[in-house]
Amino acid sequence: MDPRYKLLQLQADRLRYRMQDVVNRRAQQPASQLVQTARDIMEDIERSRAPRAVESRIERLKHLLDVFKATSTNVISPQAAGDMWNLYEDLRRRLRALPNY
Repeated sequence: MDPRYKLLQLQADRLRYRMQDVVNRRAQQPASQLVQTARDIMEDIERSRAPRAVESRIERLKHLLDVFKATSTNVISPQAAGDMWNLYEDLRRRLRALPNY
């Protein structure tokens, strides 16, 4: 793995597990979409994909989280959605700091 990506991969992996913890899995499709997208982000970083490609996936996840922040659903609480949004925004900023961005 590209050493520049190692710390990002560790952060993305922690975020993936955190997403699994805060999502209500009984909600089925929306919940699995959030968890799968978090997993895809981690795998993209693990494969050292181009930062802009990973950033695009993060933006899609943040858009989903925006929807859940605005509404009260049984998938994820608005507070947890906001927290995850902020954490993924931090990851996106770190990606933009890579020299190959």
